[in-house]
Amino acid sequence: MGLLTGEFQLAGDGTTQIAFRHPTFGTAFLVGVAVVTLLHGLLADDDVRVRAREARSSSR
Repeated sequence: MGLLTGEFQLAGDGTTQIAFRHPTFGTAFLVGVAVVTLLHGLLADDDVRVRAREARSSSR
């Protein structure tokens, strides 16, 4: 597991824990799913950019 993936997982875990402790902020499950989904999308976009950068540098 990469460092970035671990950080995203910790962010999702922390957000879910806060939602469990303070239910007025929303349903814990939905908050956790939303955060992990958002961060997964950001991670996927970052992976695409890294691969494109690597492809450009290897073609030089």
